[in-house]
Amino acid sequence: MLRKLKNSLCARLQWRIYAIHPKPHLRAMMEYFGDKEIDGLEIGTGWGYTAKSYFWRLNIRRLDTIDPYLSYGERMDHQKNRQEMEIRLGELIQKGHVHFHQQDSDSFFSGNVQLYDFVYIDGDHSYEQVRKDIANSWKYLRPGGILAGDDFPTYDVARAVIEFAEKEGVKVNTYDLDWWVMG
Repeated sequence: MLRKLKNSLCARLQWRIYAIHPKPHLRAMMEYFGDKEIDGLEIGTGWGYTAKSYFWRLNIRRLDTIDPYLSYGERMDHQKNRQEMEIRLGELIQKGHVHFHQQDSDSFFSGNVQLYDFVYIDGDHSYEQVRKDIANSWKYLRPGGILAGDDFPTYDVARAVIEFAEKEGVKVNTYDLDWWVMG
């Protein structure tokens, strides 16, 4: 019972923080894109907080979001997370601005033809999957786009990001938990 209350309070606090203080990668995108109409992709939708914050701060034409909503043990109730996401993003989904894909990112990319101005990665944090998500996202990033992600201090995430940056010769920007590169 206490765990559920704590998780609920943390989620509400996180929502308020996003509303007042955008994440570092989002501040970089606001500065870079300005009022330009853009298309984005979010890998790992969760509760939909980050997706919603993009619509508050950016001129989004279309946002594809991907999340398989699989259970990974007791830590999260993914069906409840999906329900919360649908409430949070419901109006944007109905208006055709958000296109939700309940599948893993590998499956999504196998059939994708859309190019994006930005891609945000916050899905499976294993080294192998982050590496694949970065490589797949890079292929579908428009020239001059931004590839970003969360949880850079996590060893597997940092390793995959740094290896990618060295291979592609791009500079990795980091602040707090966020990382981003310019395409």
